Amino acid sequence: LGVRLDIANRIFDNSTGQETRLKGPYTTLGHMDTGYGYMLGADNFHPLPCATILWNLEPSPSLGPVVHYNFDWPIDHANHLSHTNAKPGAPASDQYACGSNADRYPFAQNEVVCFRLDGSRNRLVVAPVMSDLNAAGGGDDYGKMPKGNLDITGRYFLWTSNLGSDRLDAFLVKVPAEVLFGQAPVLRANPITLPFNTPPPTKGQRPEGNPC
Repeated sequence: LGVRLDIANRIFDNSTGQETRLKGPYTTLGHMDTGYGYMLGADNFHPLPCATILWNLEPSPSLGPVVHYNFDWPIDHANHLSHTNAKPGAPASDQYACGSNADRYPFAQNEVVCFRLDGSRNRLVVAPVMSDLNAAGGGDDYGKMPKGNLDITGRYFLWTSNLGSDRLDAFLVKVPAEVLFGQAPVLRANPITLPFNTPPPTKGQRPEGNPC
């Protein structure tokens, strides 16, 4: 008999002692982070590929929008989510979060990505994580994953990478978050054209179990 992993989230109101349980597997959060009055994280059983969803906690828990999902299974760009830049007094729709991941799929980007929390699903690729899960640096696969975090201002993202070596070093990138909110990016005088000669993979159906 197959065994299906279930997830449940427990939410406590410290002023009243009231507990609310979100019972899985659907719409419950795996890798997650919190803001002021909301939380967001991976819904591993969502019909969209490796979706990140938002829950509003005030005045009572209510399901919010999908804020990020991937182009196909089972690639998970935002696996380790960071919203340490959450601002009190600002709605989630005016804020953003970032995530990072590394895997062995040849068509995976393995990048630092940031995205708005308003349901627009606008996202920004910030940097490559540069990790090689087949290299020695970092130990096991989980240790080699970037697991990056935003700083409190949201302007910088810090993660670790082995750069295909036997070391594990920390890297810092400045996040041009204004691009996510409609301000024009600074373009190169001579843009670089990349030779994308490999066709994209054919989009597939959702695998059984928990693929993300």
